[in-house]
Amino acid sequence: MKMNRSANPLWLLLLPVGLLGACQASLPEYPCLDKECGTWGGEDCGTCDATTWHCDAAGQCMDPTIMTWVPIAGGSFSMGSDSDSAAEQPVHTVTVPAFEMTMTEVTVRQYGECVTAGSCSTPNAYEPRCNWLEREEYADHPINCVDWQNGVDFCWWVGGRLPSEAEWEYAARSEGQDNTYPWGEDMATCDNTVMYNGGNGCGTNRTMVVCSKPAGTTSQGLCDMAGNVWEKVRDWYYTDYTGAPTDGSARETVPDDPDPYGIARGGSFESVASPLRTTYRYGHYRTLVRSWIGFRCVKDAP
Repeated sequence: MKMNRSANPLWLLLLPVGLLGACQASLPEYPCLDKECGTWGGEDCGTCDATTWHCDAAGQCMDPTIMTWVPIAGGSFSMGSDSDSAAEQPVHTVTVPAFEMTMTEVTVRQYGECVTAGSCSTPNAYEPRCNWLEREEYADHPINCVDWQNGVDFCWWVGGRLPSEAEWEYAARSEGQDNTYPWGEDMATCDNTVMYNGGNGCGTNRTMVVCSKPAGTTSQGLCDMAGNVWEKVRDWYYTDYTGAPTDGSARETVPDDPDPYGIARGGSFESVASPLRTTYRYGHYRTLVRSWIGFRCVKDAP
């Protein structure tokens, strides 16, 4: 039977000593109020003040300022494109429930908090453009040199998940508008995105600070939905949209392929204009680690 802590503040005395220690370890310094957080041994363990803390997926109270979440209203849209690659066809109607998405690609600073907490593994910083190698200098650049599982682990840690491909495209198109790019129809240049134009990364040969191209944000205020780093999504890659979900969920059935791909979206600092389009799909191995791949998170609307 569930205990009512608000009616009996001495409920902690009823817990086994080992369980009490685990609960106390999971709580922040401040009193936890109003919002229940997780379970330990079948009993609720701690609550969070909904205005200053939130519960992460591990059942711990977390300072929400680590991430900025942007609400995305639900709706229906025509996903894909008839004018480009066959991988973007057929165009099909998808109804996406409301959700929230991180305003930025996950940064080095944010990912580092997860590593410090023991919930994320250290990135495979295999080459000089891996931002983790100089994480103080590049703290506000997107985390890169991470694989799909790194993204899953981090998003779980902050109480979210990787977006479905449909959620990602719907958000990139400013809640499903018929936009070629996140900002509209203007050509992709270094005025609105971090791309290959005069060299990789607009001549810097690497990523840039997140939200450094405000002209390229969506109508809802999402930064870098084109360029900077490719963003991993939850789906498996199929060669086209035949049989794809129409409810906004991810396509999580593994393809009948001995070497299945995952998907990334949005292009990177090495991309010319075409891969920066909102409908462009990039199939790659989920284990692929590169300096031009990162991710961002979503969570269900409250």
